[in-house]
Amino acid sequence: MNEFFVTYGFGSHLERCYSRVPADTILQARYKIFEVTGGKHAFIYTKEQFKGQPEKYDLREVALQPQIHLDDVE
Repeated sequence: MNEFFVTYGFGSHLERCYSRVPADTILQARYKIFEVTGGKHAFIYTKEQFKGQPEKYDLREVALQPQIHLDDVE
């Protein structure tokens, strides 16, 4: 099993956060991510692509979930 990572967009309650997604392939990871987030996320990375990003951008790990844009909250 491989590890993939999903990030969330600026202006959302998950800004500067990421989630780990275990899956055999990136396609399986995309399906899992879409199933949980409904497409409300920013980017998907392989382990190699994501290496060093949490430290470089001060990202915090959270459970996989849909992001909520702060402009959409009343």
